[in-house]
Amino acid sequence: KTDMTAPDGKKDSSPKDSPATVAPVVPSGGATAPTTPQAKEKIATPPPVTETKDTSFPWDSKTVPDGVYLLKVVASDKYAKPNDPRSAEDTSGAFTVDNTPPTISLKDKEDSWNSVKRFQAHDNISPILGGKYQIDNGPWIALVAEDRIFDRKDEDVTLLSPEGTTRLANGEHQLHIIVKDAANNTLDRTITLTIK
Repeated sequence: KTDMTAPDGKKDSSPKDSPATVAPVVPSGGATAPTTPQAKEKIATPPPVTETKDTSFPWDSKTVPDGVYLLKVVASDKYAKPNDPRSAEDTSGAFTVDNTPPTISLKDKEDSWNSVKRFQAHDNISPILGGKYQIDNGPWIALVAEDRIFDRKDEDVTLLSPEGTTRLANGEHQLHIIVKDAANNTLDRTITLTIK
């Protein structure tokens, strides 16, 4: 048994002979610790406690919902000293789990350059880090934030050309867009652009 509530000054209620456990913990009341801007997020109830007899434990953060977590570890030496078992615990600082890539406001099919040259990029947890785009088999060109810096979860993005003006021949073109967030999640979209 492990107390999975956030640290609030109360001692762990686990008996001394409890097995070693590792568990992600939602900060008290479902709200996160105010140590980072991301700590305002709320998340779902964490998964069950994991018990192990190993001295190390790999935890795959992709198995839990996006959000801000505390990681609580409770250790016991009951197998080494069954006559006088002791236990100890420690809880990490708040950290963010973000496994979801950004999204963009463009449809899979667009019918003019004007409909794609400006769009919105959004991420639920992490700031947008940047990205690039390619038309057909042309060169990759960096995305440009309209406020000149990618540092927010919602960004207005412009497709600029080093040539100054983008001119596309009539017909079908493939617009390839890549957007990354600060957690290194990547959106990779190809949009069919038909010029008439």
